[in-house]
Amino acid sequence: MAQVLDVLMGLWGASSLSDLLRVQGKRFEAQRDGSLKSAQRFEARLRREAERTLELAEEADRADEAAGAQPDFPAEIARREDRLKALAAGTYPS
Repeated sequence: MAQVLDVLMGLWGASSLSDLLRVQGKRFEAQRDGSLKSAQRFEARLRREAERTLELAEEADRADEAAGAQPDFPAEIARREDRLKALAAGTYPS
């Protein structure tokens, strides 16, 4: 066990076990902080994309309303149910 610790301390530039733990703790914190920042950037990007998608949908709805189009909800629901059935059966075109 002591030999393993000596090797690890040599690899990581630590002079004692407490130094090794401190160094590894700092590395873990840096990785965690980097992961957190990455996750926060990803979340912000997803929020921007979702907001833009909603804006586009609202624009499309306004255009449909201006053109006098009425949504056909029963037909849309039936189309989606048929699609789900085809997917479950493995017959939906790819």
